[in-house]
Amino acid sequence: MERPKVEIPGEQEDTRTLAEINAERLIAATRRIDRAVKNLPKGWDVMKSKHFVVLTQIDKKRTRYAKNFAEEVRDYLDENFEVLGEAEPPPGLIRIFKSHADLNAYEQGTRPWWTDEAGEICMTWGVGSFDILHQFSELAAELTDQYFHIKNPNLKNSMPGWIRHGIWGHIRWARPSKRKRLILQPTPSNVRSLIPLVKQGNHMPLKQLMTTSTSDYGGFGHMAQAENVTFWLLGRGNRGKVKGSMTLYLKSLEQIIREEDEKFEKEQAKLWKEKAAESASSGDQGKSDDELEREEEERFRNRGQQHSEYSERLKTKYEAIRQRA
Repeated sequence: MERPKVEIPGEQEDTRTLAEINAERLIAATRRIDRAVKNLPKGWDVMKSKHFVVLTQIDKKRTRYAKNFAEEVRDYLDENFEVLGEAEPPPGLIRIFKSHADLNAYEQGTRPWWTDEAGEICMTWGVGSFDILHQFSELAAELTDQYFHIKNPNLKNSMPGWIRHGIWGHIRWARPSKRKRLILQPTPSNVRSLIPLVKQGNHMPLKQLMTTSTSDYGGFGHMAQAENVTFWLLGRGNRGKVKGSMTLYLKSLEQIIREEDEKFEKEQAKLWKEKAAESASSGDQGKSDDELEREEEERFRNRGQQHSEYSERLKTKYEAIRQRA
């Protein structure tokens, strides 16, 4: 399958097929993992699963627990979002430290620069139940971030705030089970936040919630509402009767984003050509050094204005996506 081709002024066109990109990504990830295993310090072990390689300082029982949880998160993501793109996430690398001190020393020293595609996910087992739950929450969130970045980065970057917050928020509260299936349920804190909103009639109507930026929600209650709506649409609520509706919604959203992106790129290309033509027609021949220097200073001052105009055009694009969604 050929990738959609969008011409961007000043950038070389990427002619690779999706199969070639998947293969290159797999090779790069495999090399990174092999290098990490080869350079593993004394006292570390390796545990592998279907989608992950776990480098660990802790015992096998707890390592297996974390590994199984990562696989359950991946299965859940595949179950609900695999159809959103044909890119294949490569094997992931999880590094488990025995203490926060060891983790901090590693992050300040030899840890490779983070990349969404194949970056390590580092965690500790934690001290006490609250810390352990926090570590697993962060693991679930980072796995989700990596997955969407590879599966469909354009969709990830252009999602309306309510759905992005909802997906990441409810997965953060996932817990492993003995049946090798994630335990997902509305978080108690979210329920406590929603109850007064509903009683006072201050909850957002669904359409308003879906077309309002999370920065305009005005409190944790509406964020909790977005999270619970997402949970419900993913089929975990209403006894599974709405299962699949979130996937259909995201597929439609993907098409909207693609259309708005094409419109945005055409506008950018038009502006770029106009500025290039204007620059060519002005010419620099016959001008003194002082005149050229003044023009360069003027262009420098205009860059800030151009950046602001570009930001406003981006806001307009995202607002159009949110309203159409």
